[in-house]
Amino acid sequence: VDITANIDSTYNNYLISITNMHIAASSNFRMRFFTGTGGSQAVDTGSNYTYGGDGRRSDAVIQEGAASNDHMVVSIGQNIGSDNEDSLCANFYWCNPSNTTFNTLFHGTFVFQDGSNRAGGGTNFLTYQSTTAVTGVRFYMESGNIDSGIFKLYGIN
Repeated sequence: VDITANIDSTYNNYLISITNMHIAASSNFRMRFFTGTGGSQAVDTGSNYTYGGDGRRSDAVIQEGAASNDHMVVSIGQNIGSDNEDSLCANFYWCNPSNTTFNTLFHGTFVFQDGSNRAGGGTNFLTYQSTTAVTGVRFYMESGNIDSGIFKLYGIN
């Protein structure tokens, strides 16, 4: 899922709300940023993502993750389920992506059900190690596809 419209200096911050995201195959949920404008807008696949976070499942398994990589793992090492009743909901806050003085910050919370009917959730945070203006975000799965869900972008001053 690509969100590339209406991300500019109109708002200092953005909220991305995800409701009932369902996936085709159990997998980790990932994210990358777009930079550039118009026809030159491209996904940054360089090693500019430094992230961390923690989560817990209803069976008391604790998941922690931190890395510098070419993407961010949104679900912090936890596979989201792909059964009919499995889904993910999340709220992510994006701090001033148009700014070219500071690195872009991103943080949020998520909750999901996995393929074993366990609840899971956690928090995550990211520093995008570039002062390039960020003009979009791509959410994708480590393997398989996102097959449904509601993704909304809200501008916040």
